[in-house]
Amino acid sequence: MRAALATRAPLRGGRIRWWLRLGPNAQAKQEGEVIATITKPDGSQMSSKVLFELLPAQEKEAKKAAGYVPPFEIKPISPADGERWNALWSDDHDDPELQAKHAYKVLQGGGTVTVFYSTVFAPYKEAVEGLKVASAARLPIFETNYQIWVGYHAILQSQQPIQESSGASDEMLEQIQEIERQTVARVQVRQALRIAELLEQKAIHAEAKS
Repeated sequence: MRAALATRAPLRGGRIRWWLRLGPNAQAKQEGEVIATITKPDGSQMSSKVLFELLPAQEKEAKKAAGYVPPFEIKPISPADGERWNALWSDDHDDPELQAKHAYKVLQGGGTVTVFYSTVFAPYKEAVEGLKVASAARLPIFETNYQIWVGYHAILQSQQPIQESSGASDEMLEQIQEIERQTVARVQVRQALRIAELLEQKAIHAEAKS
């Protein structure tokens, strides 16, 4: 199976992203490997390879009304998940401080839409650790509300990408959306904490009246 270079992102921090375009004979479920080589000044070569499997092409859906949110899954993720984490955020260079800034992101493949939210995102992690000490009963309420709202925002953001006609590079557009996700996530951490507090108080009052 052969593929042609479609585009690439500039070299940054010792890493570079390549996008490949498959040939007309490519079929779903085909497997293979991508091999990258670098020739050193002395003529010797370094090489790396990664295995892959082709997923079915995504079907183009009929135009949905503005604000339509398709079915999706939302799952936690952390740097310990390795390749999956790197597929979402490959520019943190294994730096814990940079990793703690990532909030959530959509990953689509094989017709499945999944929102992965980071459990090491600093405001989220701080809130979870605080609830474990202060009120473990609020924790599941907090997590449920946080997951729902960041999930909705992630899907809506992915449906309305920033127009490339702005002249900004792909890297710059991704940075803008990343900052937007971080901002929304910080707000939703506070909102989810407040909702969890109110629901717990409501449950306590209801129990006192019974």
